[in-house]
Amino acid sequence: MENQNKPTRRAFSFSGLVALALAILLILITVPVNMIVKYYDFRIDTTPSKMYSLTDTTKKYLDSVKDKQIELYVLAPNVDSVEDFSEDDAALPLYYALKQYKSYSNIKVTCFDPDADPDKAKALNPDGYYNLSGGGVILVKCGDFTHKVTNLFVDDKDSSGNVTGQKYVGENLITGAIKDVTQGNKAIIYFLTGHGEKDIDTYYNKFKANAKNANYELEELDLSKSDAIPSDASIIFVCAPTKDISLEEKNKLMDYAQKGGNLSFFMSPQEGKFRYSNIEDILAEYDITMDYNKVYETNSYMHIPDDQYTINVTLPDATDDMTVDLTKDINSQDGINPYMCASRSFAVFNGDNASVLETASIMQTAKYTGKDGNSNYTAASEVFGGDEADPNPPTGCLDLAFYSFNKQTNSKLTVFGNADFFDDEQVEKGYTIVPLYLCLSTISWMYDSDTDMKISDKNRSYDSMKFSSESEANNTLKIFIIAPCIVAAFGVLVWFRRRSS
Repeated sequence: MENQNKPTRRAFSFSGLVALALAILLILITVPVNMIVKYYDFRIDTTPSKMYSLTDTTKKYLDSVKDKQIELYVLAPNVDSVEDFSEDDAALPLYYALKQYKSYSNIKVTCFDPDADPDKAKALNPDGYYNLSGGGVILVKCGDFTHKVTNLFVDDKDSSGNVTGQKYVGENLITGAIKDVTQGNKAIIYFLTGHGEKDIDTYYNKFKANAKNANYELEELDLSKSDAIPSDASIIFVCAPTKDISLEEKNKLMDYAQKGGNLSFFMSPQEGKFRYSNIEDILAEYDITMDYNKVYETNSYMHIPDDQYTINVTLPDATDDMTVDLTKDINSQDGINPYMCASRSFAVFNGDNASVLETASIMQTAKYTGKDGNSNYTAASEVFGGDEADPNPPTGCLDLAFYSFNKQTNSKLTVFGNADFFDDEQVEKGYTIVPLYLCLSTISWMYDSDTDMKISDKNRSYDSMKFSSESEANNTLKIFIIAPCIVAAFGVLVWFRRRSS
């Protein structure tokens, strides 16, 4: 009989030594690789939108302008260098973008806090046109051309309009600005002259600063001395003419409009006994008629003290059938009471172009709500100018401004009943700040001064799961917790049995 106490022979296994060798080898490879990656700051952008990488569109354009010296001035609070943006997770897309722009030998990136270094901000902005206080601004410069970039991050919303996060739109804006300054592109608003209009240098210095801050240039145009509207015209402004334009000038403006041009008329009431026949013809092409009157308020609660012509107004909301909304963002600003100074009124009709036009009111007289809760319009108007008196001047709900969009030619037109509301005097008083915002809104709608490079917005994408009920979510969560525990327990059990065998 064999000795039952004789020890059992075991076959020698190399598995333990192999596992140990592999572990040591993994450490020897991983540690140096991580050190090298960290030293050279090497990263792979795995985000679906490549939010940390410049697109091929940007790289291709930057390669084409390597002979241009480009400067990017990044103004932000508590920032002295590009590296400061690396400390803010939300700003990482901008951080990596700036590093990649900076990698080009002809692009210089300078970061500073404008409030901490006002002298440097003043040197960049000697005329004071740009609003740089507080930061959040990038000035892109090349030679004599400068373009301001803001709003690099915008809210990302779901289908219900709820804010779900932010998306980075900065690359499209910055690269577009680089294209503007390297090509010398300018968005120019021409102020028509020769008909007694209000000129830029006398009346509109504050508006000029507002426009410049949004990357628009203001210049004057005497159309009687020009064969056509300049090819670089973004918008034509006609501000308070005291006489009508000529037939030849009307034809030039209509030719410009038919080619997709943009027109803004600011028709302050004039008491002269004449008609703006040629201007009326242009407005009629957009289904708009002009009244020869001056609107006032019969209710003292609806105008500023001692001036019944500077009246309370409202900006109508866009309806569902309108593709243009110029009032939503302005109406969302609480606490500002909108007023409009002495204005004429307008009306809309169904003309020959009605099928291709979208025309709507963007400013109206406001309703008065009494203590009893009842609301009614208390505005009226008096005859002012024109070649014949209107026996029944309009009253009640009066339209003081319109926009019109020709979907066939892509031409856009706006008309306001006054040109004073955005001049230096009225801006200083502050009553007509809302119509000023509306005017600026119409400018950006007519012509966006930011060059669109067609670079898609970038945002972080996250995998998600949707559940029909709380119990379904809890059961799924249990599976994710319990299943790994079972696998781990099974592994421990197998290891223990093998060790004990």
